[in-house]
Amino acid sequence: MRSDGPAVFSKYPIRAKETHLLSEENARAAVRADIEIEGKIIHVFSTHLIHTHQKDSPLQEAQVEKLISLVPKENSIVMGDFNATPHSTAIQKMKKVFTDTDSASKPTWSVYPEGCSTCKPQAIDTRLDYIFTTPDIATDSFKVENSDASDHLPVSVFVEI
Repeated sequence: MRSDGPAVFSKYPIRAKETHLLSEENARAAVRADIEIEGKIIHVFSTHLIHTHQKDSPLQEAQVEKLISLVPKENSIVMGDFNATPHSTAIQKMKKVFTDTDSASKPTWSVYPEGCSTCKPQAIDTRLDYIFTTPDIATDSFKVENSDASDHLPVSVFVEI
């Protein structure tokens, strides 16, 4: 049982839930919630991958490969802080299997430069946060919202069930 990490909240009934360890080194997890909406089960995953200072990382790529292996190929949504830029190997692996709901790759990080003492970001000009879906799910109106609650901005998208 983990006491920290990603979460999924839903106003609809969660019929099953699971936590998956994506790697032993720098233990990162993905949580899965099977949510029932109008009689249909949607598999929702939330994750937070290792921070690599926007550089490709074999560990981050392994975490993505493990995540991909866990996600059902239909009725699935995968979201979270991937700590990877749109052109990274990790995100390119995700895009081979899933649909990226933000085709514009809007920046989501960093509201606070102290969010990474190594990177020292000075502006919100990097995308690290994503919502992916399986190809059978239609989405619309992807948005990056404003907030001072984190060094990452919240993202949202309408999902058609």
